[in-house]
Order: sequence, then structure tokens, then C-alpha cells
Amino acid sequence: MIDPRDQKILDFIKKSGASSSKEVHDNLNLSVSYATMKRILSKLATEKLLTSIGRGKATKYIISPVYMLVEPLSVEEYYEKEIDTRDIMETFNFSVIDEILAEHSVFTESELENLNQLQLKFQKNISQLTDEEYKKEFERLAIDLSWKSSQIEGNLYKSI
Repeated sequence: MIDPRDQKILDFIKKSGASSSKEVHDNLNLSVSYATMKRILSKLATEKLLTSIGRGKATKYIISPVYMLVEPLSVEEYYEKEIDTRDIMETFNFSVIDEILAEHSVFTESELENLNQLQLKFQKNISQLTDEEYKKEFERLAIDLSWKSSQIEGNLYKSI
């Protein structure tokens, strides 16, 4: 979860484009020192929410492609907008998979560790199943996923 101060910084850079730490500090009035602002920007770059371009005083920050994947969105705000003013993509952005996810993880180290622990637990649990139980569980999972996917898409199953 991105804290509100960091979100203001990200929103500013997203709106204004490549920005130096001084530009961010001078335009946001966040009541933090310039040194603190530089530390925040560095932290956001380390978390792969921002990308830094250049060196030293010429360093500018832009929104990272990873941030586009994890950016918090408000469904309520989205639907409050008139349909003509909503930011709607015409097609799926395949570069998300081919380029961004191929080079960047959207998970933190602790999240990856948690996923690995869950994977080990899963493997331990399924190793105790017979082949027949294993097949039935995966069949049930496939049915559940199909059902939920259809609900998300708005499809309704009707009895004939």
C-alpha cells in the first residue's frame, strides 16, 4: 500500500512528466525538507515505482512501467466520470507481459517469500492426495474458476 504522501509525489510526476527532486519539492508543499524529498524519491525508485534518469543534479524521475501495473485505482471515481472522459484502452497492452513483467517483479521480497512458503505448503498438501483425489480437486478448481470468470464478465448461467 502506498502512503498518501508518496501517492501525492507519484501523482505529481505522472501529471507533469519527468521531474527533478527540486521541482517535486518546490511544487508539492509537503512540509518536508529537500533532503527528505530526495530520500523519498530514492525510496520510490528502489521500490520500482519511479525510474531515475540522469545523474547528480541532472537526475529526473519518471513513472516506472511497474507502477502502471500496481497503481491504485478507485472504481468509484472511475464510474463517476462521464463515459467520454474515462481513460479507456482500446486494446490489451501486450507489452505488459512481454516487456514489463519479463524484466520486473510486481512483488516485494517479503511477498515473494510468502508466495514461496504457500507453494511449499501446497506441494506438501497435494503430495498426500491419491491420483483420483488430485484429479477431482483440479476438476473442481477448473469449474470454480470458470464460474467466477463468467460472473466477472457478466455472463449468467441459465437452466434450460
